Amino acid sequence: MKHETRNLLIKIGIVIFIIVLFMWPSGLTKRPDINNRIMVSSLGIDVDEKSDGLKVSAQIIVPKQGDQGSQKLIYATGKSLGEAVENMNIKTGKAVELGHCGLIILGKKFIEGDPVPTLEYLVSSGEVNPEITIVSPKEGTADELLQKASTFSEIDSMGLSSFISYAHYGVHMVRVSLLKFLNLTNSKSKVAYIPALQTESEQEGGSGGKNSSQESGGGQSGGSGGGQSEGGQSGGGKGGESGGSGGNSGESGGGDGGQEKSELDKSDIVFIFKSGKLLGTIGEAEFKGLNWLDKKVSIGSVFLRNIDIFGNNIPEIPLTMKSKNLSTSAKFEDDGRKILKIKLQMKLEIEDRRYMNILRYEQGFESDKLYKRLSEHVEEYVVKQIESCRNKATELDCDIMGLNNKFYRTSVSKFESEPDKDNLFKNVEFQYDFKIEIV
Repeated sequence: MKHETRNLLIKIGIVIFIIVLFMWPSGLTKRPDINNRIMVSSLGIDVDEKSDGLKVSAQIIVPKQGDQGSQKLIYATGKSLGEAVENMNIKTGKAVELGHCGLIILGKKFIEGDPVPTLEYLVSSGEVNPEITIVSPKEGTADELLQKASTFSEIDSMGLSSFISYAHYGVHMVRVSLLKFLNLTNSKSKVAYIPALQTESEQEGGSGGKNSSQESGGGQSGGSGGGQSEGGQSGGGKGGESGGSGGNSGESGGGDGGQEKSELDKSDIVFIFKSGKLLGTIGEAEFKGLNWLDKKVSIGSVFLRNIDIFGNNIPEIPLTMKSKNLSTSAKFEDDGRKILKIKLQMKLEIEDRRYMNILRYEQGFESDKLYKRLSEHVEEYVVKQIESCRNKATELDCDIMGLNNKFYRTSVSKFESEPDKDNLFKNVEFQYDFKIEIV
């Protein structure tokens, strides 16, 4: 009888709890009302010129019931990032939430100082996803880049993270997450990097006067993919050497002007850090060498220019990379050599077959021989970009490619027994194994 009574009381208690839960959900779950929250889509961190602290800029979405919400920039300062965010809460009277933030922009002066403690705070606080993308403007402040985002003709700050992800996987630029930057900083190589972004402005809607040095297409064009003059991967830009969509702009004349728009352009530099301090930069060819050794980059474009195929000079052959499989293995040889074996399998599709058809049908070359020669050119350019990155690492005296990390993971004891282990990366011999299929 007592057992039945106890079960009955338990059932009654459960029913009462469920009723209370549905009657007061916000009070029991402590979830703030949607009108009392501010969601941050992009965050900018700069040095505050008026103090020794930080200036934080936030591109925010203010949710509204029955509406898509509004977007705007808000600012706050503080001696630390935590204090600045708290001041932002006080200033807006709402809870600023960073959980949906997809991008962090670090101002140039901020990264020239000591950015690591602030970034470590972001990870340890749990307020942001540690896989969030971080970038820096090529010049200027994070605030300026966020302001220009509102006038991007092709993309706004809400889509910056998606643009960077696409550019990364399309072999246009490197992508670095907050966690990856800190992991690299604390690795054996102690070298990390952050890609730079830049914007280019153009006039739209004006009449009268002279607004361009070229009537159409701008200045010198390098093809639809932009990129390098000799070959390699597509830079993803719109105008070859100019890198932008309008070429070389001329004087802005009279007339009624027009609205200035900004276009987000790929970066041609990457900032290099050693032990958390800004060391220097690497250029487009070098960071593409990094991308070739990135397993996550599996699609993109390859442009071969001014190549020789059986005595015929071919101005350009564009190819699309359909797939890429990469494996690397580091080995300490008994004779003291350090070998890094790079095995790269790729499938490429020719986009423009004009020149290949001429060689095949008019000059009688077999397809297999043509594709084999083309594959050799692809190998040459990939090796050239990887070696360019390695040469730059030696020049900067820093392990950009993370070679020390690879050999440390291979054998801790052998790595630690090296007399000059910090400079081991300078003495690594690369061995390449390419398998390239062209269709």
